[in-house]
Amino acid sequence: MKRIYFLVFYITIGFLIRSNAQVGINTSAPQGAFHVDGAKDNPTTGSPSLLQQQNDFIVTSDGRIGIGTTSPQGKLDLKSTSSPFLPPRINTAQRDAIALGRRPKGTMIYNTDAASIQVNIGTDAIPNWITLKLVNETVNKSVVFKKTDGEQVVPYDGITTTQIVFDPAPIFNNIPPGYVTMQSNGRVMLAKGKTYRLEVNIGRMESSDTWHSWCNINASGVGQLVNVSIQPQTFTLNWNNSNILSTYLDTTTTDQEVYVGCYKTTSGYSIVNKGISPIWSITIMN
Repeated sequence: MKRIYFLVFYITIGFLIRSNAQVGINTSAPQGAFHVDGAKDNPTTGSPSLLQQQNDFIVTSDGRIGIGTTSPQGKLDLKSTSSPFLPPRINTAQRDAIALGRRPKGTMIYNTDAASIQVNIGTDAIPNWITLKLVNETVNKSVVFKKTDGEQVVPYDGITTTQIVFDPAPIFNNIPPGYVTMQSNGRVMLAKGKTYRLEVNIGRMESSDTWHSWCNINASGVGQLVNVSIQPQTFTLNWNNSNILSTYLDTTTTDQEVYVGCYKTTSGYSIVNKGISPIWSITIMN
């Protein structure tokens, strides 16, 4: 009778012990010391495919554990494209009540009170829990554009702004892609959800007469964000009164296109990039 019961048990759970001491559950071809095929979809011989491994659990002969993989590369190897890793989720009181011997240095939890991952950097006897802080990938990151393609004439046209054309390739950029994009029209698109600091050094301008020259930073559909008198009336040629333009722009709800422009008042014309090139710096503040 014992033998009959054993056969029923074996057939029911699909339990296999191979002669080489490998144990397989739901698989006749275990790939390690202990192998569970959750969906029972592995081949009867050979290795399962990557898709078939997604529901597998394995313990190798050297003690490595794989979940979603039959060839773990670390002590614990989790592979999944649909199910994330969840550490223990406990509050501060529960964390502090963890018994001695179960909270060694390096222990990690998710503290529901702090809404943060915490790690013990102290000892088992005297724990010191610190909160892992996420580093914002954009804060204080900048891109810098320069105008190097020769002089640009700004004609007298009332107060109509002539767009200053900067080189499409930046001279410096450590901002992740997608936040600041130079467009084919020479204007820059700023992604929504950020606060930007816009600063322009207009370089050297020359004017044909003694009438005002102004430069500004503009937002399409909004207008001038800042407007600076670069060469005031009765100036000395090639002299800059204040050639720095600076402003902040918050793009909370929508992407925003911005550009730099200059205009000449009353008569004549001005020349931008007269020996000293304009430089435009854009910094993400958050």
